[in-house]
Amino acid sequence: MTEAEWLACEDPRALIQRVFVRNLHSFHDFGQLLGLLRPGAIDRRYRLFACNCMRQVWPLLGPFGQMAVERAEQFIEGQYRLRDLSEVRARVQEEAGLGLIERYTHTLMEVWRARPAAAGVGVTQRSAHLAAFSSVSESSWLLSAEGTDDWRKHRRHLSDHFRDIFGNPFRPVTFSPEWRTGTAVALAGQMYESRDFGAMPVLADALQDAGCDSADILNHCRGPGPHVRGCWVIDLVLEKG
Repeated sequence: MTEAEWLACEDPRALIQRVFVRNLHSFHDFGQLLGLLRPGAIDRRYRLFACNCMRQVWPLLGPFGQMAVERAEQFIEGQYRLRDLSEVRARVQEEAGLGLIERYTHTLMEVWRARPAAAGVGVTQRSAHLAAFSSVSESSWLLSAEGTDDWRKHRRHLSDHFRDIFGNPFRPVTFSPEWRTGTAVALAGQMYESRDFGAMPVLADALQDAGCDSADILNHCRGPGPHVRGCWVIDLVLEKG
C-alpha cells in the first residue's frame, strides 16, 4: 500500500492489516515485535478503535451493550478488572439473550483479553488485532440488520477514524517534550475525557506557541477531522503511547 492508497482507502480492514504487516516486517525477530506491541502502544490503539466502532452504532447496542463498551474502555485505561467481564457479559446476555448481542460481545471479549501482566504479550497483541478487525464487520452487521445501506458510509467513516488514531505510517513524527506545556496538556486531557474535539485548533495554537514546527501535527489539529479518542496527536501530548 502506498501513501496515496493509505490516505484514500475506504476499507478500515485494509488499513488494519497494513499496520499489522508493516510492523511485522519492521523487525527481524517476531518476539521483539510482540514485546513492543504492549498496551499503551499499538495494541491499545487497536482496542480503542474497536470500542469506537461499537460507539458508532451506539443506539443499537441497548443499555447493557453500552455498559459493556464503557467497561471495555475502562479496562483499556486500567480502571477495571478483567475478571469483572464475566459479570458484565452475564448481565448483557440476561437482558438481550443470545443472537445479536453475541456478535459484539465477542468483539468485547477480545478487547478485554488479558494484558501482558496476566498473559503473554503475543496473546494480547493478537486479540487486540482481532478486536479491531472484527469490530468493523460486527458494527457494520448491526447496521445492515436494520435494513439500510448505512453500513457502507459507516465503513468509510471508520477508515477516517482509524487514520486519526494511527496517523500516517509513511510520515513518522517526532514530538519534542518542550511542546508538552501545561496549556497543551490541559486542552488535550479535556478533549480526551469529554470526546469533544472542538478545541483541536486551539491545541494547535498552544503547540505552535510552545515551538512546535511540525506541519503534520499542526495540520492534523487544524484539519476537518474527524477526531476520536486515541487521536495520535492527543496521545502524543498526553504521553499515552
